[in-house]
Amino acid sequence: MIKSNELNTKLENVSTWFNDKSSFTTNIGTNNELEDIRIFKEHLDDKYIDIINLKQDYTDIEQQNEFIIEEKPNIVEEQFVEIDSKWAQLKDKIQEQDVQSDNTIAN
Repeated sequence: MIKSNELNTKLENVSTWFNDKSSFTTNIGTNNELEDIRIFKEHLDDKYIDIINLKQDYTDIEQQNEFIIEEKPNIVEEQFVEIDSKWAQLKDKIQEQDVQSDNTIAN
């Protein structure tokens, strides 16, 4: 069973990754735009799996504790909502890049 401090460390790593704007660049440097996008998507898939595992760890901790603290904001859940929002924005950007790449290839 994962402990709260381990969860906090994982959450901090994921949050840091989302806040680091340089993580969102596809400039990998292979001189092949499609290959760069493929590598970047693989990287994003790995990060998404980290997020899923992090959410499961959090759920496990919550179920183990089985108590609800009223009127206290849950900072971890707020961070998950923010991560989900940023993930959706990032996914939209990737789809836009895919469309642009497809248009470039078509021309």
